Amino acid sequence: MFISLVELCCKEGCFDILEVRAREVVSESTSWDLKDAERRDLYLRIAECLDSQKDAGAFQVLYAFLQTLQKVDAKELSKYSA
Repeated sequence: MFISLVELCCKEGCFDILEVRAREVVSESTSWDLKDAERRDLYLRIAECLDSQKDAGAFQVLYAFLQTLQKVDAKELSKYSA
């Protein structure tokens, strides 16, 4: 749900409403009941949105995403190759 809200705000040009929350998604989401794959998807999509807005917080969220890849197998990793 949070991903959809952030993406909608990015798309509609009202990102300022959620930019602080999006930057803090790594720390805030620690208490959320997420599976590893869900957390990876959350971080990647939020980082992409932050990056599309030229927001400096994109680096921190993308770094958190990359850290989640340390424990995945090759099949899972291939989902993220371009």
